[in-house]
Amino acid sequence: MERWLNRVAVVTGASAGIGAACVKYLANNGMLTVGLARRKERVEALRDEVNAEARDRIHAIPCDLRKEDDVIAAFKEIETKYGPVAVLVNNAGILRTTDLLDEKNSQDMRDVMDTNVLGTVWSTREAFRSMKTNDGDGHVFLINSVAGHKVPIIPNFSLNIYPSSKHAVTALREVYRQEFLNQNTKIKVTSISPGSVKTEILGEDNSGYDNFPCLQAEDVADALIYCLQTPPRVQILELLIQPLGEILHWDFFPPNLGAESDEQGERFHQDIATIEKLYEDFWDQGMMSDYCWIQIREDSAQLKRRRHKVANMERWNKRVAVVTGASSGIGAAIVRHLANKGLIVVGLARRAERIQALRNEVEPSARNRVHALRCDMRNEAEIVAAFKEIEAKHGPVAVLVNNAGIGRASSLLDGGNSQDARDIVETNILGIVYATREAFRSMKANGGTGHVFLINSVAGHRVPSVINMPMNLYSPSKYAVTAMAEVYRQEFTNMQTQVKITSISPGFVDTEIITPTMAEKIANMPLLQADDIADALIYCLQTPPHVQIHELTIKAVGEKI
Repeated sequence: MERWLNRVAVVTGASAGIGAACVKYLANNGMLTVGLARRKERVEALRDEVNAEARDRIHAIPCDLRKEDDVIAAFKEIETKYGPVAVLVNNAGILRTTDLLDEKNSQDMRDVMDTNVLGTVWSTREAFRSMKTNDGDGHVFLINSVAGHKVPIIPNFSLNIYPSSKHAVTALREVYRQEFLNQNTKIKVTSISPGSVKTEILGEDNSGYDNFPCLQAEDVADALIYCLQTPPRVQILELLIQPLGEILHWDFFPPNLGAESDEQGERFHQDIATIEKLYEDFWDQGMMSDYCWIQIREDSAQLKRRRHKVANMERWNKRVAVVTGASSGIGAAIVRHLANKGLIVVGLARRAERIQALRNEVEPSARNRVHALRCDMRNEAEIVAAFKEIEAKHGPVAVLVNNAGIGRASSLLDGGNSQDARDIVETNILGIVYATREAFRSMKANGGTGHVFLINSVAGHRVPSVINMPMNLYSPSKYAVTAMAEVYRQEFTNMQTQVKITSISPGFVDTEIITPTMAEKIANMPLLQADDIADALIYCLQTPPHVQIHELTIKAVGEKI
């Protein structure tokens, strides 16, 4: 965080919840932090919740994000009093629960769009002007939502235009990335999309959250600090963060208790019995399977348990991590990082001798923690045998990093491309299935905790268009990995485990997978380094037990594809 010391950060919607947590974290990390909110006094009260030396770094300016003139005036005051803006956290957001078809709902819809979308546009425009005139450096954050990626289904309960506003924020992220690049700046943009967070957006008393797994506002602030401290070349484009055990990924989102429907304090209260009755109605109507209904009943009782926050690597010390495709590139970097952090690391690859050579690239105390097994990830029998040997020699598996992946430069329409297609499917998809199955068996039999990583790709979310550079089945295979991440999340939950799943989707990384032809096409384009991906993995691994980074998209600043 050194390059951000004493520079100015602006946080909108800073009076409570995620915004307040971000103010405290930024101030404690050395930034001069200005909170914008209608309730200025609540921002000022945050001085009592930070380190003593950070109190004078917190400032408050009253601002209604729905009013463009308020936003412009606030940023002018910030520049005059504190200096140019370096970091902007677009956090302000509101929710209304009337139906879109209701009469007289116009004000609700205007309030949501003016706050969640236009307020973000006004603030980012003013912050960008300040950043560009001061070295073209900075970081813009969009506090998004999982509802910005998938609309939750809530029978008899409406989120009004909230999901639409957050889908707009998802699109804004990419628009800003392109515009920052086209303006020849080094400004980063990051969308952080949380699942359920215990904040006032659904009621000031927070009375209903105890029955469901929720993130804390501090979990989101911690994710923001991770993104902010990445090297200048690294841009975390999207970070999707959910509480471990969030039951149905918003396909059937539990109506939140203590939800406040408007500023006059009308509240929507239901207890857990009422919510279970609602789900029972879904089941009676054939909207839910027997198993799913049983799972909800079991989860609703279990989720009242206390969750302990242990946001460090201590719980992984001397536990076993398995890394596939570990002989070079991202896999080799992950082996080194995990071993240096205290894990016993077993690398799987066809070139086992290259993994053994990694012992010379780690700290002296970590050398004996690096082990190698020869394994072809296209061969199910070899995978099964490798995991049996790992358990026999080193103990149960706690972490699995599915990194092995290949690309082929042939076209799908080429004759004689059958082997290329088979190799990609067997390595990039089936190899993950076999390895995760074996690792999960070990995790479940030994406490039901663990963490599975899928090293995905931005090509698993959008097919890149690069003229005269065919990629065969590479992108479709990565789309399959994206779907796999959600399938595993659901299966791990249904099996009543505490096993986490994380998909990490990098842009172009400087590794051996880039062929000479590809290198020509992307010449002079900035690339990530393998260590950047390993660093992202360590961040995800050290999150508290109740926090699950579901998707982390990471690109080089200035990547044009």
